Amino acid sequence: TTYRGARTYADYWATFQVRPQLGRLYTPDDARDPARRMVAVITDGLWRERFGADPGALGRTLRLNDQPYTLVGVLPPGFRYPRDAQI
Repeated sequence: TTYRGARTYADYWATFQVRPQLGRLYTPDDARDPARRMVAVITDGLWRERFGADPGALGRTLRLNDQPYTLVGVLPPGFRYPRDAQI
């Protein structure tokens, strides 16, 4: 399955004043610490489609471009920017 993603930075979320509906968003600490760098946040739609809206999806590994990322958060319903990004 192919999903559309966007690479963003920790201060990206502050620009939109968005809060996750589940889990957390990545932070500047994630960017500074190589052990925490590979984290992902997904849209509500992808969470429902791929994980059946299971809160237990947090902490699971997503393979993006053959690299492992840890799912740390789910965005609130309706938040999609860039518009076509799911991850």
